Amino acid sequence: MSNQADLYVSNGTCYYGGGQVSDPRYIPCGNAQLSGIQHCCFEGSYCLDSYACYDTSSGVTYLAGCTDPTFLDEQCAQKPGYKGQQWVAMARCSGENISLWTGCAHHPQKVELEKENCSCNLTNVLIENTNGQSSLGEIGSLPTSAGGTISFNPTALPTYAATSTGNSSSVASGTPTATATGSTSGGGGSNGLSGGAKAGIAVGSIIGGLLVLGALAFLFRRAYRRRLDRAVAARTGSGLSGPPHQPSPLSQHVSQVTPASRYTVSPETVKSEEEGQIAGLGYKFEMPTEASHRPELQGDVGGISQHRPRPHELGT
Repeated sequence: MSNQADLYVSNGTCYYGGGQVSDPRYIPCGNAQLSGIQHCCFEGSYCLDSYACYDTSSGVTYLAGCTDPTFLDEQCAQKPGYKGQQWVAMARCSGENISLWTGCAHHPQKVELEKENCSCNLTNVLIENTNGQSSLGEIGSLPTSAGGTISFNPTALPTYAATSTGNSSSVASGTPTATATGSTSGGGGSNGLSGGAKAGIAVGSIIGGLLVLGALAFLFRRAYRRRLDRAVAARTGSGLSGPPHQPSPLSQHVSQVTPASRYTVSPETVKSEEEGQIAGLGYKFEMPTEASHRPELQGDVGGISQHRPRPHELGT
């Protein structure tokens, strides 16, 4: 595998201005072919946050360039007031301005780094530390020449750029600690379902569910009708129309009397029989019978005649 296919290799061309190519000793802080535009520092320096650099031998913190030929990308730290300089040393401010770094002028033709004796100048602020601290975070340590391996900080490991999808799959096996942000999104379409297939599955599921519900409703209704029919049949067979009619004794007696007997028996006999029948049912007559009638005048009682005195039998 070539060095150009390694995320940890410093690879690319640096510029210190629009169309201005830097000295070859200024190398990228990453692989510009795989990770996109990178900011640049002098070989052997530390790459820092805010697109800054630090050189241990000279002890200077500075700005250099980037791999964008137009020098318009955000990775390209602008150096207003220092046009034409390949690098610009910076001085850190203090107090309430401790997060600010200002530029220091030097001769434009100087390429190698050297210590600059300058102080904070708030009229020419170049960068502001985004975390508000006095020190800038470390990204990694550059090799001593282009094409060498960068020692990245574990908290700042490189990733594939979204525009490098064409060759990211061929180098992923050689960079197990790197995360490919742009290559993984384009290869999974063949294993998934299309939109039409998903829609068909959804419609089929809905129709199947409706058919199941309809079948359950039909079975429930049929079972209900069967239970209702059995209940009606049981009610009809149990004789719920009421007990049979019991005729009264009087009606039985009257029904037993034939029309002929009614006309052959004297009215008194029929009357006495009916009265006796009624008396047997517990009824009581309030009017006395003729047998209990007593005459108020003396007369024949029981066929015995009483003698009336005649005038000549009365005493004189």
